[in-house]
Amino acid sequence: MRAIQLKHWKRKSTIVKKLIALGISPKKARMRIYQGRRSLWKLSHTSVVDKALRNSHWAQRGLVSLLSSWRKMHEQIDAPAQLTLNWDTARS
Repeated sequence: MRAIQLKHWKRKSTIVKKLIALGISPKKARMRIYQGRRSLWKLSHTSVVDKALRNSHWAQRGLVSLLSSWRKMHEQIDAPAQLTLNWDTARS
């Protein structure tokens, strides 16, 4: 998702502006984004992008977490209770 977001922002200058708006210091944002030739995929794994685009960022925008959905689904499944036989009534 982070790489897709960077692709939507298109240019490195826009990426830096958006990261600064998300709370990253301007110096760190410029240093990490303009450091060498990196693909968008590689940039999406830098510390500043990870910090700015955390999972909470996506949750605020309505993206559903697959992990939380899986956990909810498996919490609701209850195994049936073990059946026991009462020997006094079974012999009668």
